[in-house]
Amino acid sequence: MQKYLHLLVEEIQSAAEHAVRDMLKTIHTTTHGAPLHATDYMDDGTRIQLKVTIDPSSGGAVFDFTGTGPEAFGNWNAPIAITNSAIIFSLRCLVNTDIPLNQGAIRPITTIIPPNSLLHPSPEAAVCAGNVLTSQRIVDVVFRAFGACAASQGCMNNLTFGTDDAENGWGYYETICGGSGAGPSWRGTGGVHTNMTNTRITDPEILER
Repeated sequence: MQKYLHLLVEEIQSAAEHAVRDMLKTIHTTTHGAPLHATDYMDDGTRIQLKVTIDPSSGGAVFDFTGTGPEAFGNWNAPIAITNSAIIFSLRCLVNTDIPLNQGAIRPITTIIPPNSLLHPSPEAAVCAGNVLTSQRIVDVVFRAFGACAASQGCMNNLTFGTDDAENGWGYYETICGGSGAGPSWRGTGGVHTNMTNTRITDPEILER
C-alpha cells in the first residue's frame, strides 16, 4: 500500500513539473528566447532583481537574483525557503492547467541567490517580516518578469491581537487584503486578497510537532 501511495504522490509531482516545463517552453517561444528581466524595490530602497533564462529543450529555467541588495538591518530579510515558496506560487499561477500546488512545480527551476543578500541572509539576520513583506514583493517581481500583470500592493498588512495569560492565553493573526494588479485583459481589483495574503491558517498538527 505504501509503495502505491508513493507512486501516486510522485505522479502528482510529475504532473506539476511537466505543466511548468510546457509553460516555460511556450514562454520561450513567445519571447523569441530573450531572457526575462524585472526589478523592484523595498520601501527602504533595497533592490530585488531577477533574470529568468529558459532552456527551450528541457523547459527548465534559471531564476537569477544576482544584483539583489544586501541583507537589511531590519527584519524583512527573506530566507531562501521564502523565495522558493514565492516562485512555486507564481509558477502555479502562470500555468494554465488545474494542477495541485506541490514541490514538483519548482523541479525545473534553478535558483541563484547571492549570499548575504536580502533573499539569502546570514544566520544572524532578522527574518520575521520577510515572510509577509518581502514574499509579496518577490511574487510581484516574478510576475513582472513574465509580463503577467501589474504589481499588487506589495505588502502583506496584518493585524495581531491576543491576551497574555500564561496558561489560557491566546493569540490571533490575520492578514489584511490590499489589491491585485491589472493584466493584459482585465482591470486591477481593490480590497481582495492576493498572492501571499491569500493564505490559510497553519495546520495545528504542524505546530504540535
